[in-house]
Amino acid sequence: MTDRHYASMRLQIKALHPELSDAAVTHACNMIGNELRSLHDDIYAVELRGDPFADEPGYYSFFSVTASEKRIFVRVTVD
Repeated sequence: MTDRHYASMRLQIKALHPELSDAAVTHACNMIGNELRSLHDDIYAVELRGDPFADEPGYYSFFSVTASEKRIFVRVTVD
């Protein structure tokens, strides 16, 4: 994950849950990064939301992480 991607993810998480501390946002980013590295697919897009994603047709991997009792849902477009 590049610095640009990491910075973008921090901003997205802060927008989803503005009440999270900087440390909690960093923790969430690290957990998401760990999950992304564990995937064995090519990654084309990563989307973050505060609520679950709808079950849509496509090539996706889904997971969620919890930081300071706030859940972040992640949808990864894969090949």
